[in-house]
Amino acid sequence: MLRRGLGQVRLYHDEYAEASADMRRSAELFAALGDVRGEALAVAGLGTVARLGDRPLEALGCYRRALAGLERADDLTGVAQLRNSIGSTYAVLGSFGEAETWLSRARELAREIEDPHREAKVLTELGTLHRDTGRLPESLTCLRSALGILEELDDERCSAYALLGIGQTLLEAGEPVQARGVCDRALRVFRETGNHQGETTGLALLEQAQRRRTPAPATHP
Repeated sequence: MLRRGLGQVRLYHDEYAEASADMRRSAELFAALGDVRGEALAVAGLGTVARLGDRPLEALGCYRRALAGLERADDLTGVAQLRNSIGSTYAVLGSFGEAETWLSRARELAREIEDPHREAKVLTELGTLHRDTGRLPESLTCLRSALGILEELDDERCSAYALLGIGQTLLEAGEPVQARGVCDRALRVFRETGNHQGETTGLALLEQAQRRRTPAPATHP
């Protein structure tokens, strides 16, 4: 359990090689103990390392293997989490119909087991999916709902990602000033928590918002 926890901390700090080594060792130890749930959670961690490392097919394989283990262990919270992960990976692969099916099933289960944090995470992914498929009002509705839940739960890290998503959707909707405001809020959290990947994404979005709000210089014949 400690190796898996250490791997998760390394993920937060974008130390992917180290995170992978910790998750793999954790999975091996759990397998040797015959702990199906523990092994599945460590394999899910390997999937996340692969997804963040831009290897979505590898991530999908890990997530499906982990899902099977969590279903055998009757871990409904874990099942909801893995449905979410599988849905978000399908979205990365451009399979938007599959993505929405998996994400919708994840949200249904999260609500059924009364897990607001998991529901908020799924809503964040659904907001991203709706933005990527051009449904901007639906995207904002999902992301704002997610942000409300996460702020109630005092989860600053996940709130920052929801804010970043809102900023991206506002920018797509032609609202660069509002986008800049929410991105500033997200950046403060990323910097405080040492989330370099989130900070990099937020800075890139701020730059886009600044470019769109600055009128082009007049040209003269």
